[in-house]
Amino acid sequence: LLFIGTHNFASFTTIAYEDTMRTLSQLQIVQPMPDQLQIQLVGDRFLYKMARRLVGTIVAVGKGNMSLSDISRLITNPDRAKSGPT
Repeated sequence: LLFIGTHNFASFTTIAYEDTMRTLSQLQIVQPMPDQLQIQLVGDRFLYKMARRLVGTIVAVGKGNMSLSDISRLITNPDRAKSGPT
């Protein structure tokens, strides 16, 4: 839920943009099979590699390499070097 809404997603791209404000209206994690996950993102528009880096960040949290407070910090204080991998 931390990603839902209008935020500065500068941490989740590999390119420096002048305008990095985007609106993510939906993020769903679905498990269609026991060994698979599908992550569905709906937004007004996306930055270059934003979806991949959001998913990489979610995976990093799931593995215990990042915390939810790390995500909050990435949104409030953008730092492309600290988000999850693509």
